[in-house]
Amino acid sequence: MLFSLGVPHTPIVVPPEVFPECDAALQSYGVGRYNYCNMILFADKEIGRTIDTLKQNNLWSNTVIIFSTDNGGRPNTTSIGNYVWDGFDSNLPLRGQKASPWEAGTRGIGFINCGYLEQYGIGGTVNNKLYHVVDWYKSIIYGIAGINYNDPSLGVIDSMNIWQSVLNEDVLSPRNEWVYSSNFGAAPTGIRQNEGN
Repeated sequence: MLFSLGVPHTPIVVPPEVFPECDAALQSYGVGRYNYCNMILFADKEIGRTIDTLKQNNLWSNTVIIFSTDNGGRPNTTSIGNYVWDGFDSNLPLRGQKASPWEAGTRGIGFINCGYLEQYGIGGTVNNKLYHVVDWYKSIIYGIAGINYNDPSLGVIDSMNIWQSVLNEDVLSPRNEWVYSSNFGAAPTGIRQNEGN
């Protein structure tokens, strides 16, 4: 199952439910930060309800939740089409922003939560190994589901099975380089190698 929330993302609007915890953001930072706060708490509540449903239906021990971002935020005021982003994101302590080659534009946070991992005893650990979001493709198919899937019509797939390096602190990530680009279709601006291993 893919459960993709559209929040928090542009346009920044109040979700169907608002939370009193965000009132201070409205007073201190304005409506943009208030809406953003409500979007975050709405996403948190929806994910919590999904997990509760999985547990109630005895599916939790067979579930892997991968929570990931695609890029950093935009801390500066920016026009995107007819929408003006008011620049209330923060990527500190990382340099840069979305669509930049710096880490704040390319380094994403994420976490894994599931009953499936309890058997490995790795809850609460931090992993700083080098991965790319495309690596989840092969990791889910080969590593988690254990399916030996090969479709030649897909051509070469730039995905690596990182699952064993997620489960085991001593196993290096198979990904040892990363090509940075300043924007979609632009020439590479740098290569990162052998970090996080």
